[in-house]
Amino acid sequence: MRASRVAHTRATRVTIRAPGLDAYCVCLMERGTSELVRPGLHEPAVGDAETGIIFAGELGSRFAAGDDSLRLVLWVSGKLLHERLQVLLDGREVKSFAFRPAFDQMRGPGATIRRMLDFLFVELECSDSLLANEIATRTFEDNLALCLLLGLPHSHTERLHQQKKLRRTRACSQGRAIHARQCRRAADDRRHCAGCGMQRPRSADGV
Repeated sequence: MRASRVAHTRATRVTIRAPGLDAYCVCLMERGTSELVRPGLHEPAVGDAETGIIFAGELGSRFAAGDDSLRLVLWVSGKLLHERLQVLLDGREVKSFAFRPAFDQMRGPGATIRRMLDFLFVELECSDSLLANEIATRTFEDNLALCLLLGLPHSHTERLHQQKKLRRTRACSQGRAIHARQCRRAADDRRHCAGCGMQRPRSADGV
């Protein structure tokens, strides 16, 4: 995980050259605008103070920021995101995936991610931050990776939603089965108690 706050007085352009980067970039503009063009896509994704951008470091990606810009930039390991996505998909193999480039950083999951990055940059400025601890840093990175995968739309989002629905269906079925067993057991107990109550009491001499 690499984080930086980048300020430029003049416009900048970045093109990912060979062999590319095994990482994903989250870019949040605090001032100014940015533009992303991915290979194979003709329409650019535009980022500003309300819209964040996320993209893979694939060969040929082009990123540009306008004059007098200030942005937060975070690079997250591609290997980490793939591993966490496979866990979320119950071990199914993930060969590749891509995020939808633009997201709302003012509301919903996008706002959560922005607040996490704000927290990260505040902590990194403190010499006594707990994030100086490697275990704490890894935990934060894991949580951030899960928030990205669960909160931002990507090529496997629909599979995650279907899996969630399937788990709910299974949980409901299991719940109904447990309830039915409990009802049968309760009915058996009532019949047993009723049978005991209907037995004729006997005297000591057996009459």
